[in-house]
Amino acid sequence: MVDLGTAGLPGEARRFGPALAPSPTPREPMRVESSPTSMLRAGQLAAVLVAVVAVDWGTKAMAWRLLPGRVIINADTSGAIPVLPGLVSHWVLGAVVDAAVLLLLVISGAWLTRVAAFGGLAWTGAALVWAGIASNAMDRWIGHLWLAPGSRRGAVDWIDVANRAAINLADVTIGVGLVLVISALAATRIPRRARAAVAIGVALLIPVSMLTAGGSASNAPPPPAAATFGQQARATLLVGSKYQGRRVVWRQPPPLGWNVTVDAVDAQDRILAQWHLLTESKVGVLELPKGTHAIYVTLDATGEVMVLANGLS
Repeated sequence: MVDLGTAGLPGEARRFGPALAPSPTPREPMRVESSPTSMLRAGQLAAVLVAVVAVDWGTKAMAWRLLPGRVIINADTSGAIPVLPGLVSHWVLGAVVDAAVLLLLVISGAWLTRVAAFGGLAWTGAALVWAGIASNAMDRWIGHLWLAPGSRRGAVDWIDVANRAAINLADVTIGVGLVLVISALAATRIPRRARAAVAIGVALLIPVSMLTAGGSASNAPPPPAAATFGQQARATLLVGSKYQGRRVVWRQPPPLGWNVTVDAVDAQDRILAQWHLLTESKVGVLELPKGTHAIYVTLDATGEVMVLANGLS
């Protein structure tokens, strides 16, 4: 008769069964928040986003209005990704990039509300990174219309960094968040799957951040437009009266490179007198013949013609 007691089972198993390896320590899977906790995390993420956007956008609006010449509008990818110049600022391709960035932010935001595989410090850092990128992205999509009216599409940067670059508080938030995430992950033992997920998330957010930067357009007042030939000619030549006749007065030295032809014509547009004035000409007064009806000035280099005076009697 076989003894069915428990004492003999291990021996029987060792004698008739294969050797069993010691059971490994089970790894903790990447935990997913329960529904109430997910709602709490979603509220916390929304609060972080609102706070970052409020501070970031408020400082951007003030900088655009109070710091002329120091604000940069990042609208292109030529600085961050030289192989794709103009990608974000293009009216069609930029819209495609905007949609892709929006999708990545929605996916990463939903992931942050559900995953609880790392502690509060790491989660806070990840939330700051996400909110900073979202603030810059929303600024580039629609925010600049209010923050920097009259500018092209782009994120507003106003903090100078060693005269080499310009950033904003959203960029600072991203940097602080990355420091928190790296510090927390370095000091905490978390499941390998969670580490991989965090690494992938950061790897996806870096190009998103790059696509919201690069290129520049300053808020400095535009330089005054160069004076047209007609404006320069009127500033240099003046039609005056001398007794009963008329004359062209050379009031100031002509612009460098000026060589002009002055024609005095009658009512039938026939030339009555003509003068060739060079840059170094010292002529101060041109006496107009009787019957002069109009005076034309021609820039010899380009053939551009302006009417200095018309309807003279």
